[in-house]
Amino acid sequence: MKLLRAARLASQGTGCDLLRARALEAGVQLRLVQGRARSAVPLSLDAIALRQRLGDRHGLICSITQLGIVYDESGDHLAALREHNRALHLLEKGPLDPRLLCICRHNAIRSVLSLNRPEVALELFEASHELYLRAADPIMLLRYRWLRAMCAARFGTAQRDAEAEAELRAAAEEAAARSLPYEAARILLELAELFANRGRFGLLPDLASEILPLLAAMGIEREAIAVRMLQRLAEDHGRAIVTIGRLRRFLDRKRRTS
Repeated sequence: MKLLRAARLASQGTGCDLLRARALEAGVQLRLVQGRARSAVPLSLDAIALRQRLGDRHGLICSITQLGIVYDESGDHLAALREHNRALHLLEKGPLDPRLLCICRHNAIRSVLSLNRPEVALELFEASHELYLRAADPIMLLRYRWLRAMCAARFGTAQRDAEAEAELRAAAEEAAARSLPYEAARILLELAELFANRGRFGLLPDLASEILPLLAAMGIEREAIAVRMLQRLAEDHGRAIVTIGRLRRFLDRKRRTS
């Protein structure tokens, strides 16, 4: 409801640039929740223009980062990478916020990986490890492990697959131990995608069983659509990749509206 109210404010306009920028950013978030990333681009550009007018460096970096996420969700990973690099450039020109720098670098590496450059993404990850440690954020360290595993999986070799599987399982266990069911479920879906891509369909039913209690922890285990998708993941191997993608988008929407 807060996102809807903010979106209405953005459409109606307000005399305060700061309030309007925040309303536009909430409108962008709403479009992402609705799966309408492309339509969020104009709102995001308007928010960035307002942040520039206000001289709000931190807000501008966050707004540019949001535009990068919008482009990534739209499938335009090159445009996303340009925005993430733009945010990093702004960060490096002033006082450094280690956590924000880590988030921006993380998003940029995700875009590189989405451009199917796992060797570059993995190299950037290894070079960024000290940055993740300095950020002193356990969630970012968890995401470091998660995304590094995704990089390893993209190489397609047995050795890299084994590394990715071990890292994903360890990351999922860590997320569950930290009471982070969304992160644990998303990480297990990455593992499910790895298994499906390698034709290891016999392992999917057990993974579906592991994900179900995580949905319960998120309070969505009784939603029929989630149950159906998990059943399909376990039983319909021919559509496993499609089902994994749908489950991923479903969990992301629930996360953004929680």
